[in-house]
Parts: sequence; C-alpha cells; structure tokens
Amino acid sequence: MKNQNKYIFSCLLVILTNILPAQSNDFDQNYLNSLPDSIRQDVENELLKNKESKESKQVYLNPSSKLNKSQTILQWEKFKKENDLRQDESERYGMRLFNSMQSSFMPVNEPNFDSSYILDFGDVLGVDIYDAGFDKYKLDIKRDGSIVIPGVGKIYVAGLELSKAIDLVSSRISKILVLDSIVSLESVRDIQILMTGEIYFPGIYTFNGNTNPLHAVSMAGGIKESGSFRKVLIKRKGEIISQIDLYDALIFGNTSFNIQLQSGDTILIMPVQKLIRAGAGFLNRGLFELVKEETLDDLITFTGGFSSKFNTKKNELTLDRMSDDGSFITSSINLNNYTNFELNNYDFLRGQEFIIRKIKIEGEVKNPGTYSIQEGETISSAIIRAGGYTQNAFPFGGVLLSDKARKKEQKNLDKAYQDLISYLVSSSTTRSGQSATSLPLLLAELKNTKAVGRVVAEFDTIRLASGKATDTLLGDNDVINIPAFDNKVYVFGEVSEPGGIFYDDEYSAYDYLNSSGGLSKYADKRYIYIVDPNGIAKKMNLKNLSFLNNNNHSIYPGSIIYVPRNVEFRNEIEFISLISPIFTSLAVSIASLSAISND
Repeated sequence: MKNQNKYIFSCLLVILTNILPAQSNDFDQNYLNSLPDSIRQDVENELLKNKESKESKQVYLNPSSKLNKSQTILQWEKFKKENDLRQDESERYGMRLFNSMQSSFMPVNEPNFDSSYILDFGDVLGVDIYDAGFDKYKLDIKRDGSIVIPGVGKIYVAGLELSKAIDLVSSRISKILVLDSIVSLESVRDIQILMTGEIYFPGIYTFNGNTNPLHAVSMAGGIKESGSFRKVLIKRKGEIISQIDLYDALIFGNTSFNIQLQSGDTILIMPVQKLIRAGAGFLNRGLFELVKEETLDDLITFTGGFSSKFNTKKNELTLDRMSDDGSFITSSINLNNYTNFELNNYDFLRGQEFIIRKIKIEGEVKNPGTYSIQEGETISSAIIRAGGYTQNAFPFGGVLLSDKARKKEQKNLDKAYQDLISYLVSSSTTRSGQSATSLPLLLAELKNTKAVGRVVAEFDTIRLASGKATDTLLGDNDVINIPAFDNKVYVFGEVSEPGGIFYDDEYSAYDYLNSSGGLSKYADKRYIYIVDPNGIAKKMNLKNLSFLNNNNHSIYPGSIIYVPRNVEFRNEIEFISLISPIFTSLAVSIASLSAISND
C-alpha cells in the first residue's frame, strides 16, 4: 500500500509539470476514449453540462386498447418522471409509496386473478374439452354477457364470480357433451376510469378489469399534497357507491377493497381536512391525516406507537398548536390522562427521546469492543471503561476516527475530483506522453479514495486527568484505535530506499534520510514533511537540509518523514494551486495511518 501511494502521488507531480493546454474548442475524442469507463462517464457528463443548448425532447403517448403492450406503460412511466411536479420529498405518510412504485406493480393485462373476479363484456375464457381428441376454444364474453361453445350453446357468465362461472361452464359441458373440460381466464377486459380531484395527473385512464383503486391512483401519479388519503370516493352513474380509506392498505396492509371498478366509474380524491405532525418519540414520523372523531389514540396507532428511544419515565408529549392569530402555543400532554384527546389541524406532537450513541475501541486496550456512550463523554472516560491500556499500548500514536470529520473530508475529496474533471473539460486540453497514461490512473485513485476522518487528539490519560491537555468529546460512530508500540521511523517519497528504520533517539531527520540511501535526484528539499505518530504534520519549507541536523524538530518512534517530488512551476499555476495541496494532505494522512496500522 505504501509503495502504491508513493507512486500515485509521485505521478501526480509529474503530471502537473507536463500538462500543457492546447488551443482547441473540442475535447480530444481519442483521449476521451482511452479513459477508464468510470472516468470517461464523468468527463462526458461534465461535457454535457457545459453545452449551451440541448435538443428539445417531446414524449408522445400512443393510444392503446390493451395494457399488455409494455411500450405504452414504459412511455407513461417516462412521461410521469419528466413531468413530475413533486420537487421535494413529502412529509405526508404514504406519499413515498406512490413515488417509489415500479412498473412491475402497475396493472398489466395478465389473467392471474383470484376466484372472486367478476366477469363482464370483454373478458376472454379459455375452454379445453377432452374427448377422443382435444378441442381448445378462446371465447369472448359478448355484450349480452354470454359465451357460445360449439355443441353446447350460449351460456351467460357476465356478472358471475370467476369460480362460479367456471363451475357453470364445466357442468354444462359435462351434462350436454358428457365430457371433461378445463375452464380458465385467458385475458381480461379493459376499463376506462375518470381520475379527478386532488390527484397529480387527472384524466381518463384505461386499466384492466381487475384494477383496484390503489393501482389506479398510482397510475395517475399519486395524491397531491392537498389531497386526502382517507376519503377516496368511487362514483358510478353520478352516485357515490363507495368511500375508500387508503390507510387500510398503507398502514394495516388490507388491500382487499370491497369494490370492483367498472368502465365509466370515477375516482374522486377529496381535499385533506386535518393533518397532524408526529415528531420525535414516535416510531414513524411525518404528517398523518385524521378524520372526524379520531383522537390522539388513533394517531399513536397510525404511527406504530412510540419508538424504543421514547422517554417512558417522563411519559408526556409536547404539543405545538396554532392560535387564532397564527402564532404557536406550546403545552404538555400527560399520556396517563390523554384518553380521547382531540387534535386540531396542523398540531405538532413530539416526545423526549434518549440519545443513544455508540463508539468502537480497538487495539491495545484491555477490553476492546463497541460501547454505548452518553452525551458529553470523552476519550479519557471511554479508555477507563475499556479497562485502560495494555503494556504494549502506544497512546502517543492513538487514532480518533470521527464520523462527522469523515463526512466533511469525503465532501472535500469529491469536490477535488469534480474540480479536476471540470478543469480538464474547461481547458479543452490535448495530452500526450506520460501524463496521458498517468492521469487516468490518478483520477481513478482519487475517485476511489475513501475519507477516514482522522482527528488529532490527546490519549495520554495522565495529562488528561491533570487538565494539562484537552479531553476530546466523542460523537456517534467514532472509532478509537490504540496501536502497539512501533520502534521504527518510516521514510517515504523521493529517497533511494524508502521504508522503516529502527528508532534511535540520537538520530535527526537527516540521519534517517541518509539511512534510506539519501534523497533522489527528483527530491524537493524545500518541502519535507515530518508526521508525528499522533497525526500532527510539520512542513519544513527550507531550501537546504541544514535544519535537519537541528533536533528542535523531534523525531519519535512511529514518525514518518515524507519527501515529495520536485516540481518546476513553469505553467498551469492555477491548476497546481487548486489540486496539489489536496494531494499533499492525502499523502500525509494515508502515510500516517499506514504506519500506525503497520500496513
């Protein structure tokens, strides 16, 4: 790993001195084709973003009378995505279902329905009759509700459940022809439904005959923020024949709706009347809809109850309620006396939660493992809980990996990578020689580099207990690693023989460099880094090595000396100032962690 890192950062510096911009308006296509797939895709995306204009695209929906034409469904899905009015993820409970439904969940014309399916005009039955030979018929249900079987005659099946129709047809064949038969549903009818009210894409839709209201609402884009999940009306011939509560499906999993849609029906989404926000303390958070006469009891049921972090000892909720003048009034609800507590529109309820954090302690402690910590816990208290250090522990080389710092570091890495891609595209350069070969490797390495989030901290428990050093606060998912004592000093970079050298307390940095074969001809004497085991890096910005004989720059067991490659800043000054500090920082950080882990 160390040699690989050395090569990567050395080739960066070579690249910086060899990249020369060409005066061209077009990116070199041959060079683009030579890049690894992942890098080429990022460059192409950046090139696309830089185009001043794009070809306009239009989506045409071809009418189809059969939903089993998959192209129609794919076009509709594309249309919904490109015309989706929902910019931000909604707080409404259940809204995510409509945002995430896939085409495979949409109603297609496959005859795979249960025995309760009601037959009607347009359905097709398959009838297999077994005699000395084999007769197979596909029979459309006519407008009068009948099918006609050769040798048997007309049988009226419209309005019957599938199971009853199968029994009727089989018994008629057996009675007249005295033959066995198998009756099945071959394909189903299409129905036209008007979707209207508070729905994203109102209009007339063609569904299959077994579509339920949840499928239909999903195909029409889902319910708008202003729409009700609890009051979905089904109208037939101008009359309300059913009112559906989608919470039955979304919360309780009951998808057996008591209505079968027919062609000409209307699904009307009514406006929402009462929304209650459930916050901290509830198992599921978000905006929940309550209807008339529902109370706090119902809200708790809809949210799934209280979370495991809810403070049951306090056992109360905080209520924010809007007053007549538009301001919010805060009060408390004791859950021991909340029976049938009535809620108002836009009430906000939240409870107190225990904050549960965890850390991991690894390496030379007596009891390594994962620990739960309280707010305000520090490194010293965590080490005490882990039983203290072992005899081989090297607290000066202790490592604190912060999840919070890792996220910030990763953000900077991602920005550095994107800045480099943008630079390549905006400068429209043509590259050749070593830079053309090395640059893709460098880009790939930067893209794949994962932040570690190391924070410099004090691990000497005596200094921490005496107050001579700051005791660092710990955060959730932090990792403490206490290495074993390492009696070596590591020299990396532009030296003849990089590697580890046994520590000598009389050695200066100059002695360690000499023991590594001395500086190579490519070494930059002005920028030599000494990295202490605790992660602190000291940059030696001098023109000669005389300072290295000065022991003011202490070298400790486990320290790292890093010698960068010399760079002649002839061109690309702006580029170098942009990217080289990032890679220098990475080099020091990776080298430090490599030495600690003895990798």
